[in-house]
Amino acid sequence: FGWAESMLGPLHVVAYSFGAFVAARSPRLRAAARSWSLIAPPWGAHDFSGLADLAAPCLLVSAEDDGLAAAGRAPTPDGTRRVVVPSSDHFFRGHEEEVGRAVAEFLSGQPTAAGRALPRTGGP
Repeated sequence: FGWAESMLGPLHVVAYSFGAFVAARSPRLRAAARSWSLIAPPWGAHDFSGLADLAAPCLLVSAEDDGLAAAGRAPTPDGTRRVVVPSSDHFFRGHEEEVGRAVAEFLSGQPTAAGRALPRTGGP
């Protein structure tokens, strides 16, 4: 990850469902990540207790009607930004743009290699 960061800049992890579980358990990712955007991690199916000590800023995007990833069970670090997408399920069908906007807005406040925030994205 050091090589990638030297060539591309800071690493910002964006992971969905089981991928969020896998990413958050990787010691190398945990050391390299400058921010975490976790989308619908399946809290009810896997042990996410280690998430509470993530050192980088964290965004948690949950669906209002997600039986696998109920936001209330999320063991996230203090200061985690939480977004609950209303009337959506684990797959966010029909709400994909809302998820994308939440992640883009969160990332726009994170530093780049030059120490500046990522540029804000345009759109509706």
